Amino acid sequence: MVTWPLICREPYRLLFPLGALFGCLGVGHWLLYALQWSSASNLFHASIQMTAYMYCFIAGFLMTALPRFAAAPPASSREVLSVLGLLAAQLACLTAGWWAGAQLCVTGLLLALVLFAARRFLRRRGPASSAPPVEFLWVPWGAVMGLLGGGLLMAGHPGL
Repeated sequence: MVTWPLICREPYRLLFPLGALFGCLGVGHWLLYALQWSSASNLFHASIQMTAYMYCFIAGFLMTALPRFAAAPPASSREVLSVLGLLAAQLACLTAGWWAGAQLCVTGLLLALVLFAARRFLRRRGPASSAPPVEFLWVPWGAVMGLLGGGLLMAGHPGL
């Protein structure tokens, strides 16, 4: 049975299925367009696929694995709920066509993940051998590139 404490300990249990749902939504958008039930929006499709679908898998993995690698506490209810709230807000903004609001949510999601990781490394209980694999050095790089990309998207489309 999946309980809330289990979801906080292993957020992938909720975020992976949610990511699959976002993936279906991003692809299903084109089905609705083909049936002439909606207008085409490359930005909607790209945003759902890159910043909702992929984020769910990335955050689900990192929020589950980082505490284990760092011998640190699992995700708190507030951390999980903030991610879920930002994902829901992003979907609402994208559905309403408020692209700037959606990008603000993406920025919030990236910052939430960076803060989550920073808290885990600061609260590490184990020795240096409990440090995550060296490949985890790419996590801050990915967050910086995500923030930079979002900024460039907004700067390149000031009317969004």
